[in-house]
Order: sequence, then structure tokens, then C-alpha cells
Amino acid sequence: ADGRAAAAAGVTAAEGTGDGSMAAAWLAVLGLAELLAGDPSVAAVHFTTARDAALERGLPEPWRTRVDADLVEALVAAGRLDEAEAALESFRARAAAAQTPWAIAAAARSEALVRIARGEPGAAHEALRGAAATIESLPLPLERGRCLLAWGIALRDAGRLNAARAALTTAREAFAALPSPPWEDRAVAAM
Repeated sequence: ADGRAAAAAGVTAAEGTGDGSMAAAWLAVLGLAELLAGDPSVAAVHFTTARDAALERGLPEPWRTRVDADLVEALVAAGRLDEAEAALESFRARAAAAQTPWAIAAAARSEALVRIARGEPGAAHEALRGAAATIESLPLPLERGRCLLAWGIALRDAGRLNAARAALTTAREAFAALPSPPWEDRAVAAM
């Protein structure tokens, strides 16, 4: 609740000064706080508003907004799979145009989440295969943990339980090292 209150205060302060870019950044923080608090529908509203504001300001590169993957994840968690697919397609196109390793890997993770939700663990595994090597080469431990979490879930859903447990354990350890208790809790819950 404290994180959500602080982020909401940040949105209000930024809007009060007319700083739309900072308001969009705070909306993304608020969206993540809502997602981690278990309210993906509210999170999706915040992420959509933040993404649209960034695009309106001419900042379409996914690596600058960093909200696209979170938006897809929130829509998947809310069970809004058709909207998640549409958001994914938009993100994937901008990631391909930007050609930044983070964006490409995050788009692959987003694809995996949609495929998992649609009951297609093999397709999710395939989407994550390319992301794994890219993420390992980047100094982004949270994104690495999130990819491992998605990887573990895809393996679990494909019936590869030993491999899933190993991936989910590694994800939990990555989150614990940050530390990021909400993400660590998600990895434990997926085991």
C-alpha cells in the first residue's frame, strides 16, 4: 500500500507541475505496484496511460518506456488475452524497430506469458529460448529473474517438472539477491 500511495503522489505532483513525461513514469511505477499487489486490471489502466503518453511524446522505443512488457503481463493476469495479444503486437513491432536487446528479450517474455495463458507451453518455451541468452548478457537482474520465472512456468505447464523447479529456484534466488520480495513470492508460488 505504501508503494502505491507514493506512486500515486508522484503522479499527482507531476501532473500538478505539467510534467507529462514524469507523470507517465510515475504511472508506470503505480502500475507495477498494482500488479504486484494483485490488481492487474487497475495496473493495466496505468500501464496503458503511461505507454500512450510516452508514444504521444515521441518516445516509442520500448527501452525508454519499459512499460510495454508490464502492460502485456497485467492484461494476461487480468485474463484479457485478446488485448494482451494486441499490446504484444505493438510492443514487438517497436522492439524490432528499436533493435535493443532488452526490448527484444522483454517482447519474447511477453510472448511467452501470452502463450502460457493460452495453454501453449511449447510455444512459450520457444519464445523464451532466444531471450535467455540475451538476458544473460545484460546487466538487468530483475528482467533476468522475470524471464526465468516465465521459463519455469512454461516448463511446468509442459510437464517438465524437474527443469521447471530448477528454473523457478534460480528465479527465486535472482529475486532474493536484489532483493525483490514480491517477485520472489511469485517464483515460490509458481513452484
